[in-house]
Amino acid sequence: MMLAKCLFDGLLKEKFNFVGAKMTIKPCAVALLGLLLLACSSDGSNHESGHELNPQPGSYVCNTPGDADLPADVTMESRFASMSPDGMNRMGVLTFDGAVPGPVLRMKVGQTLRVKLVNRLDAPIGLHFLGLSYPVEDDGTSLYPHSVVNPGCAHVYTVTAKAAGVFPFVDHLRPGKTLPLGLYGAVVVSASDEQSVDREFVLFLGELGMESAIGHQEEEEESGGGQRFFMTFNGRSHESPLTVVRTTTNFMRTESWPQSKVGERIRMRLVNVSPNAIHSFGLHGYNFCDRGGVLDDSGVCPRGGVPRNIVNLTPLEGTTVDVRTDNPGRWMYHCHILEHVEEGMMGYFDVTP
Repeated sequence: MMLAKCLFDGLLKEKFNFVGAKMTIKPCAVALLGLLLLACSSDGSNHESGHELNPQPGSYVCNTPGDADLPADVTMESRFASMSPDGMNRMGVLTFDGAVPGPVLRMKVGQTLRVKLVNRLDAPIGLHFLGLSYPVEDDGTSLYPHSVVNPGCAHVYTVTAKAAGVFPFVDHLRPGKTLPLGLYGAVVVSASDEQSVDREFVLFLGELGMESAIGHQEEEEESGGGQRFFMTFNGRSHESPLTVVRTTTNFMRTESWPQSKVGERIRMRLVNVSPNAIHSFGLHGYNFCDRGGVLDDSGVCPRGGVPRNIVNLTPLEGTTVDVRTDNPGRWMYHCHILEHVEEGMMGYFDVTP
C-alpha cells in the first residue's frame, strides 16, 4: 500500500488529471487510479479499525467461502468501470454491477431478501444496508469480519424491510473514498397501503471525483485541463441526463430527463449519497407536502401537512415526495446549495400536455 501511496502522491504533485484532461488515459489506467484512491485512505488503512489492508490480493482469505455457492434472491458484483459524468470527460469509478448508480432494489414492508455480493475489486468491501433490519453479523463493518467481502470472495447478506422509504446501500469500510467513486445503490421499500402513482423516479444526489484529495480544480480548468469533480444527479451532471424510473417489475435507466404528462401523479425517491455534503432539492413550479400526499386544488396538504418547496437531505438520508403534474413545461430541478449547481447538480423535468 505504501508503494501505491507514493505513486499516487507523485501523480498529484504533477497535477495529473484522471478525468480526460492534459493527456489521454485508457480505461484500465483510469481504473487503476480509482484503486489507488481507494488504497490511499489513511496510508492504506481501514478507517474503522486501523487494520492495514494486505497489498497482495492473492493472499486474501474468504471469510464465508461457502457463500459463493449459496442461492440468493439478488446477486451483485462490485467492480471497476469507466464512465463520463458530463458526456465528455471520462473517469474511473467503483461500481455495483458496472454502473453508477448501482442497482435499485424493490421490497415490500415485511419482505426478506438474500443479497449476494461478489467482490471483483482489489480491496475488501463491507456492504452496509441503511434502513433495513439484519443480523448484526451482516453489518458490513470491520467489527464483524464475517460480513466483509475480500477480493475474489462472496457473501450472502440477509436483510428485512420493516419500514417504508428509500434507503441507500454502501461500502462501510471506506465510505469517504468509495462513495465519491460511485459505489452505492438503493432499496425502495413500499408500504402495503401506499397509494399508487403513474410514474416513480429515483434521484441519487451525489458526487464523483475526489475534490478534497486532488484540489486545485479551478487552476487546472483555467489552464486547459478537464473537469474532474462533479456534483451529480444519478451520477451525471446537467450535460448528460440519466433517469432511473420504475417499470412493472423493477427500475430501469434511460438516457433522458424525467418525463410526465399533465394530470399524472408522480413519486420521487430522493437519496443523498454524498459522504459529507448536505443537499437541498427543489423542483421549479411545484410544491411538496411534508407529510406525504399531494396538494389538492385549494393548495391544502393531507394529514395536516404543510407545503414545501425545498427538501433538505443529510448524507445517506432518503425521502419520498409526491407531485401532481398540473403545470406543463420543462421545469428545472437542482440543489439549492448554489456551488453544487455550478458543479453540475441540476436537471430538467419535462411535463407535456
